[in-house]
Amino acid sequence: MASIEDRWWKEVKDEDGKVVVKVKTDRCGKGMRWRVRCYGPDRKPDNLSFEKWTDANNKRKEIEADLLRGKYVDPKAGEITFDAFAAKWVGDRTSDPLTIQNTEARLRRYVTGTRLGK
Repeated sequence: MASIEDRWWKEVKDEDGKVVVKVKTDRCGKGMRWRVRCYGPDRKPDNLSFEKWTDANNKRKEIEADLLRGKYVDPKAGEITFDAFAAKWVGDRTSDPLTIQNTEARLRRYVTGTRLGK
């Protein structure tokens, strides 16, 4: 799911797990304070930073709701082109060599170098 982390202050706990004191981190006063750490359906971590706790909490709730509804979209999903994704996908296939060859040919003919491949 998702959690919120204070990047400026660290909690020090005793043996029972109770918070005894908060200690400044080396990041205190620098950059954005709150980090939302979320894990998508693929279990890969993703971090988003916010200046205000309320903004971080709202984003955490939004991510958790999207995960529960099955509508979560990785924020970094648009960083890879379809051409690059297709090349990796074909390379990961364990199909018959002729099937891979035909798939690569179709991708070159209909996708690579076209608007669809961008």
